[in-house]
Amino acid sequence: MPTNTLYNLSELASTNQNNGIVECYVYSHVREKFASIAVLCANLESMQADNFSLESFLGFFEDHAKFRGSVDKAYEIAVYALFDSLVAEMNATVSLSIDKNTLSLLREFEDFSRLVLGCDIRHPTIQQPARLFRVGTANANDAGLDMWANFGPAVQVKHLSLQPQAAVDICNGVRADQLVIVCKSCEMESIQSIIGQLGLGEKLRGIITENDLKRWYDKCFLPQYKESLGKRIVASMIQEMKLEFPLSDTEIFNRFFKERNYDQMILTDDWGISDQKT
Repeated sequence: MPTNTLYNLSELASTNQNNGIVECYVYSHVREKFASIAVLCANLESMQADNFSLESFLGFFEDHAKFRGSVDKAYEIAVYALFDSLVAEMNATVSLSIDKNTLSLLREFEDFSRLVLGCDIRHPTIQQPARLFRVGTANANDAGLDMWANFGPAVQVKHLSLQPQAAVDICNGVRADQLVIVCKSCEMESIQSIIGQLGLGEKLRGIITENDLKRWYDKCFLPQYKESLGKRIVASMIQEMKLEFPLSDTEIFNRFFKERNYDQMILTDDWGISDQKT
């Protein structure tokens, strides 16, 4: 599409009526973008654990202009894969029990307790694997919750430099008893000082920087851990990438293009895109 031409909706609709070229142009651009994500996922699936590089994974998003808007999500995926894999590999468990002095109340509300807590009169104590969970792929608010753990803390991930006031906004914005902040770089002392001044110190369990992540990642891919932790982390990253970027599934796009006959259309001249221009 010529950059010097201003198309209004009526002109685009008129141009599109004959053969759907406008739709094909738009969807082809989308397919071209997510095809690169598909290649990244394929590379992750084919690589050996000892070939993985956190810097290369994040660099893919940082070095390509069309993916820089997703670097926060890529960083979140890397954090989640590491955290959940370590917790799972440690076989950590979480226990929940009902106070024996409240068994009469448990009997009265046993259906509630069974549905909400998982406990009942016969099982006043339960044990389950410790896990972390990503809230979802939508990021409507930078101060929103990114991950939560069934053993206590909420986790907020920020790839961009985290300023002290931003840390305070996160602490105030996330409703959780304890919070862990993960960031690329931060002024740790000033952030902790401001949080302490506002009485939020008890809520903040700790701040993790990219240096911490790199150190932990390096350990996970050492010879003694790469076949267990390393493979678990890579598998988790692949799964989360596919959930985060579902349009990277080339089969879905190919089927859609065939249904619309876009695969029969050659985009040239003003409507050409990078992989079809001659």
